[in-house]
Amino acid sequence: MLFRSRVQPYWDLRRESSVGRVMRAVQHVLVCYASCVRLAPPPHTRMPPVGATSAPARIGIGRSGNPRCSEEAKAVPAAVAAAAATSTTSEPEVLFPRLTDDGYSFYDDRYVSSGGSEAWLQNLKGTLSSQVLQRVGTHLAVTTGIAVAVALAFGCAREGLLPEELARLVEGTAIPLFPHSAAGSVLGLLLAFRTSQSYERFWEARTLWDGVYSSTRSIARLACAILQEPGRAETSTEDALRVEAIVGLCAAFPYALKQHLRGERNAEELLDAAAAASSCAPRSAVMRRIKLANAAPNVPLAVLDALTRTVLPLRSKGDLYWWQIDNNIEQLLHRLANAERIKGTPVPLSYSRHQSRFFSVYAFTLPFALCSQERMSLWLLPLTVAVVSWVLFATEEIGHIIEDPFGRGLTGDPDRTSLTKLEEFGNLQFEVLPLGRYCADIASDVATLFRSSPQGVDKIGRASCRERV
Repeated sequence: MLFRSRVQPYWDLRRESSVGRVMRAVQHVLVCYASCVRLAPPPHTRMPPVGATSAPARIGIGRSGNPRCSEEAKAVPAAVAAAAATSTTSEPEVLFPRLTDDGYSFYDDRYVSSGGSEAWLQNLKGTLSSQVLQRVGTHLAVTTGIAVAVALAFGCAREGLLPEELARLVEGTAIPLFPHSAAGSVLGLLLAFRTSQSYERFWEARTLWDGVYSSTRSIARLACAILQEPGRAETSTEDALRVEAIVGLCAAFPYALKQHLRGERNAEELLDAAAAASSCAPRSAVMRRIKLANAAPNVPLAVLDALTRTVLPLRSKGDLYWWQIDNNIEQLLHRLANAERIKGTPVPLSYSRHQSRFFSVYAFTLPFALCSQERMSLWLLPLTVAVVSWVLFATEEIGHIIEDPFGRGLTGDPDRTSLTKLEEFGNLQFEVLPLGRYCADIASDVATLFRSSPQGVDKIGRASCRERV
């Protein structure tokens, strides 16, 4: 009987007709779809790009990455405060969701419309306003000018407007199209190799910052666990100050790494990030350590050294507990070394120069090869050369841009990009990697972990009492 009770469902399923199986499958699909629709988050509108005024409400750190926000950005909108006050009965709403590298919300699926067949018309309309086109504009203009001159010379020679000897000389400059056709395969391989190498560097850099996210969160989480150690009625002042210093150094490290990779030095940015995350006093020990680290040749390394010395007394809590924190600090050291390797080892200069020379020679001589074709219209010659050259030069330039993933990309100062300019070009990604946004997100996460601990809750309570008084 037991065997029959277990086998009977499978036997009934075998005897079920094919129509019944299809109906059962359709039923399962409809149930799954209804569950997904019911559980899916509501669609969000496109979030404001870098420099928006809503992000500082999280911990006082702007989305542009600079902790020193403007006066307009420091105040939380009254509507947001009212919504937070009346949200006890309704479902919680994500007021400040995470943003993608393009500036869209995590919950907005429309960011995929920036590429593919759906946005072909929009992308085509924005060709003339492309930042890449502006960077290759001079090179492209020279190439098009040569094509116009060649078309005029051959046109005058064929119409008999030039002396016979000069006309024969002009016609003799035409070259066969075969060399350019044969070199086209080599040119395609060079473009593919260069773009592939640049993208590998870009993706490795993004993976390194993903590790910075993970390690700083883990360090802050383990450090804040000291304040919630079971079996202890209250936390000592020494432990509270040590956790405060660890949180402040974790918030300052991403900014120190960003400045180090971009050749900058800004102590105020580090101090403001630490103060916003840990609510420490201006003359506290963590502030003094950050000032000393900022005077070192390698600022992020000095910050990690200060973090190691701060964590060292935690061995009294247990070797395993201290080892977990120190292991995350060791991972940050590895990521610092890997980031310095990417920054300090660009694509070999000889390869870049040879590729640039090859593309220039190919584009400059292309009009002479096209003129040898009888069916080629001289009126369309400059346009043809311009389009082919634009594809070559723009693709090469994109490879150069993403070759330095920690650079400023298409903007001179990514941390202070004007909102008007961003709105003018839409949601354009000016940076290769928005390091300022990464730093702000990491500092926000660290502050969230600290403020959920007893020490952080106590600090927030004291601050609210002072505001009421």
